[in-house]
Amino acid sequence: MQNKITEILNSKLNIEKNDIINIIRLNSLTNSNYKVETKKGDFIVRLAGEATKNVINRKDEKNNILLANKLNLESELLYFDIKTGLKISKFLSNCITLTPSLAKENENMKNIAKSLYNLHNCNINMCCSFNIIEKLNLYEKECVKLGKGFSKEYFELKNKILNLYEKYKQFGKLCPCHNDLLAENILKDKINNKIYIVDWEYAGINDFMWDIASCSLEWNMDKNDEFLFLTYYLDKTPNKIDIEKLTFYKVIQDFIWYLWSEIKIYSGENLKEYSQQRMSNLKCNLELL
Repeated sequence: MQNKITEILNSKLNIEKNDIINIIRLNSLTNSNYKVETKKGDFIVRLAGEATKNVINRKDEKNNILLANKLNLESELLYFDIKTGLKISKFLSNCITLTPSLAKENENMKNIAKSLYNLHNCNINMCCSFNIIEKLNLYEKECVKLGKGFSKEYFELKNKILNLYEKYKQFGKLCPCHNDLLAENILKDKINNKIYIVDWEYAGINDFMWDIASCSLEWNMDKNDEFLFLTYYLDKTPNKIDIEKLTFYKVIQDFIWYLWSEIKIYSGENLKEYSQQRMSNLKCNLELL
């Protein structure tokens, strides 16, 4: 694999083999990411995962990254192949990658809430939308194509969630969203505390509350954390509808990522525990609505 990464850097950025100092494989749930240290600077090379080819629109992803670059939310994009998903970007050298516990530190929550608010209110149109119903149906069809069957209980659960979606979407505001806010997708500059957000594969126009719910789920927030984060984001005390809507978006998010993980499982990846946890989470939160 190191030879392949070397060839990519040479052909795309004209970096010679002798200029490459080190190639480090980074942890990633979906893709293969590499930090490449060179005499001409450090870079991140992303090789797209095989299972993503039918569920990720790479042209949309490229446009979303360019938008994030305009907002200074992402590292500079240097090369992107919309056919293969190959991506090369500058490495953010002064940054640390957050963990769920770090993301929940008070000052970090404030800064992340501010960065998300700025993204959601940037008045720059994304060229694509993260249409929740379309995503749900797409992932469901992909599961069926791979051989997964669905039970009667699944369809009862789906209908209940879709009915709630009709109820809560009327309180929404559609805007540019990241839609996949794992703590590991958030970086903080150690010098000035600036927040960067990476991995824009799922970005698109969506209800802003999806991103708030994503933070809650991915950082394992408790109710106090959620209340504080919503307060920072809204710049006011959350009301009953705000809390209910956050809970609902956690439910439908778990439902969609459950389907996503089933695609991975039926593609040969070991995500059974992840899938079961998503289903368990959504059932628990559904009882609160």
